[in-house]
Amino acid sequence: MAGRQAGLSLLRLLNERPRPQRFNLVGHSLGCRVLCSALQALAEDTPLLARFAGSEFNVALLQPDADCDPLACEQSGIPRLRMLIATSNL
Repeated sequence: MAGRQAGLSLLRLLNERPRPQRFNLVGHSLGCRVLCSALQALAEDTPLLARFAGSEFNVALLQPDADCDPLACEQSGIPRLRMLIATSNL
């Protein structure tokens, strides 16, 4: 929950900049869970999401934590969201 709120707060701060923007977000392991959670919170906050109109989100998830659901994040309804999900068996 704390990561979700911190991630959403960071997105709110980034939204203060001129638009449209390109956001390159990278998470590793537990950071993937934080990133996905923040993006899902953004998708649920319709007024904030509308302020990101025209912006592009490039997200790289490197070895996501087992509890992270990157597909739910990818299907969140955020326009112009591109994801790279890299896993390893090691």
